[in-house]
Amino acid sequence: MSEGLTVALIIGAFVIIFPLFWGAILQLIAYFGGWKSLAKIYAAQDPASGDRFHFVSARFGSFTSYSNCLSVTVSAAGIGLHPFILLRAGHGALFIPWGEILQLTRRQVLGFSSTQLTINRPMGQSPIRVTLYGKTLAHSLHQHAPHHLTNA
Repeated sequence: MSEGLTVALIIGAFVIIFPLFWGAILQLIAYFGGWKSLAKIYAAQDPASGDRFHFVSARFGSFTSYSNCLSVTVSAAGIGLHPFILLRAGHGALFIPWGEILQLTRRQVLGFSSTQLTINRPMGQSPIRVTLYGKTLAHSLHQHAPHHLTNA
């Protein structure tokens, strides 16, 4: 087999295998982090309008981190989340109404602001905790949240 053909086969295999591998990894992250279960209940129907924040970091549950790859929209109706385009496999856009958020907790650690949301999941599933990072995002969340959540 010629060297050119070998290189072409390796490149061809990479072009086919890498996207499949990448998609599988993203599906696993979405499943184990809880994004997939939230998407079944809170899939966004339309693009959210409100205060927009790009390149937001978040933590879903205890193990799944999304570093600087989410866009978050905060409005009087709720919170919209969607990931950067290269991370969308298994991660459909979410819209979580304020009525489905059980608790909103603002934290300040070593000068970094974060807000932890405790989100309801029906059918006997335990609520999921999502932590969003950023001072201006935290301010917007508390500004738009119903009054009973900001005192939690």
